[in-house]
Amino acid sequence: MHEIKVAGARVHNLKNLDVTIPRDSLVVLTGVSGSGKTSLAFDTLFAEGQRRYFETLSSYSRQFVVEMERPDVDIVEGLSPAISVSQKGMPNSPRSTVGTLTEIYDYLRLLYTAVGVPHCPDCGIEIRSAPPERIADILYSSRAGAFVMILAPLVTGRKGFYKDVFEDAAKKGYTKIRVDGELRSTDEPMKLSRYKTHNIELVVDRVEVSPENRERIQDSLSTCAKESGGAIVIHDKNKKEDVVFSTRMSCPNCGFSIPKLQPRMFSFNHPAGSCKRCEGMGAVEDFDVGAIIPDAGLSVMEGGIIPLARSQTSYHFKLLTAALDSRGIDPYKSLSKYDESEMEFLLHGETGKKHRIRYRSSQGRWRFASAAFQGVLGVLREKLSTSESERELEKMKRYLVTGGCPDCGGMRLNKESLAVKVGGKSIGDLAMLPVTSLSEFLGELRLKERDMKIGGGLLREAMKRLGFLAEVGLGYLTLSRLAQTLSGGEYQRVRLAAQIGTYLAGVTYVLDEPSVGLHPRDGERLLNTLETLRDLGNTVIVIEHDEQTIRRADNVVDIGPGAGRLGGKLTAQGKVEEIEAAPDSITGRYLSGKLNIGLDHPPRE
Repeated sequence: MHEIKVAGARVHNLKNLDVTIPRDSLVVLTGVSGSGKTSLAFDTLFAEGQRRYFETLSSYSRQFVVEMERPDVDIVEGLSPAISVSQKGMPNSPRSTVGTLTEIYDYLRLLYTAVGVPHCPDCGIEIRSAPPERIADILYSSRAGAFVMILAPLVTGRKGFYKDVFEDAAKKGYTKIRVDGELRSTDEPMKLSRYKTHNIELVVDRVEVSPENRERIQDSLSTCAKESGGAIVIHDKNKKEDVVFSTRMSCPNCGFSIPKLQPRMFSFNHPAGSCKRCEGMGAVEDFDVGAIIPDAGLSVMEGGIIPLARSQTSYHFKLLTAALDSRGIDPYKSLSKYDESEMEFLLHGETGKKHRIRYRSSQGRWRFASAAFQGVLGVLREKLSTSESERELEKMKRYLVTGGCPDCGGMRLNKESLAVKVGGKSIGDLAMLPVTSLSEFLGELRLKERDMKIGGGLLREAMKRLGFLAEVGLGYLTLSRLAQTLSGGEYQRVRLAAQIGTYLAGVTYVLDEPSVGLHPRDGERLLNTLETLRDLGNTVIVIEHDEQTIRRADNVVDIGPGAGRLGGKLTAQGKVEEIEAAPDSITGRYLSGKLNIGLDHPPRE
């Protein structure tokens, strides 16, 4: 069937509308606002196409989907699967970006996994593989005398039961295994949640880093690398911290090691890749110095630090004054007279040194304590995280401001992921570039012959999709741009570019005024994009008022003649010439020049 036939459509103000729409064509629905264009395109054609698709699902799958009502229409024939590309329904998630909407970021993640060059985030030099002997040298130079556990990572950040992993460890004679940070015996029954991510590490050895144990440690490191495929985790029991090494990739200078590159390492929506401080959001809430110190002419004792000014006998205020006294800073000195180092100490404190203080508790009793001063900002963060009073929390939130994450610079990824480079740039750097600049960078990128064989296809696909974004006039956007900050027209064109990249055929696309907000010079490029969709074998139905789009259409359907109860009828259909000749079509009168917008253009005779 080469046509979509609609008979007896009565959705909203449609008056038993009968219309036949040619398939595999660019069809424009016109008419005054409120005439019924959206009722026909979205509430009839798209709604019926969506309903029919869900009816093909199994009864099991349909129980998870809200039942869809059939549009008020007698017959709809020849309808292919429909996709809505409207200005509504924009994602509200702060994790949705232009890069994720178009899937370009996913291709970049695969590219960095395939050909990325890891660098040490601290030293900045390229990371290379380190043999067990080199890892042992690092241990003896940095952790001599420490009692350590040598662990082989078997599962890292994955969901599942992993019953076979535990059984295999027991068969090999290992007695201990660490599951999600907890030391367990391989003899006991293991029940893990299937839908939670888990970290499972085999305990290869527990030993003191001493000269007499050097050979034993080296053998354990070799065994560990063999069990895990190269990864080694050293747990320092004294410091209660883990250090990751690898026999494959490690910094020759400081010994920093990076795990095997995987796509999830470059995802800000996965714990393996996201920045630990902002959790992949790119922004954090923190205390605004200007809000907590609005008047630098005051001293600490005169209430210059507003959140701590109310009670000078409290624990936090006493700790502040004790810390200032230890540095020889007069608490009665005006804050404006603090030099750079004094202000740095006031705001951020110091580590290690503790101060003995006497303070009044909330019950009014005097108490003694010994604590380190973390700075005014650290004190306020502690109060915010530990306070159980809603009233106190509301007061503290007055001084908060949202800003870029200082750890990742707004790039959302952890330092290990950002230290992997392609062409000298991290994936975070690329996401910050405008689409046109990113396309130029990838086009000029020169990879080694081996890397080109591996990542050439990914590179070409990413560049194609970047080209589609530029074609619809969005070359100024960055991949890191939040989807919720896009205008309705921008969002619709981003989705349109993404749809072209899927190369689907035999689909009915329904669009709502894609030219809205578009500069006239980009109108031609948008129309070329719509025609590309059509030429792939799709039916493109566009609601539009733009004259250029109407004149380029294969078929025009004019709904009217008026709005609301005065609309809902088919006033004209066909080529532009047929619309111009239709006596009841207001659109036709404007197209023919019989009516004009404005007073300085008299109507034609």
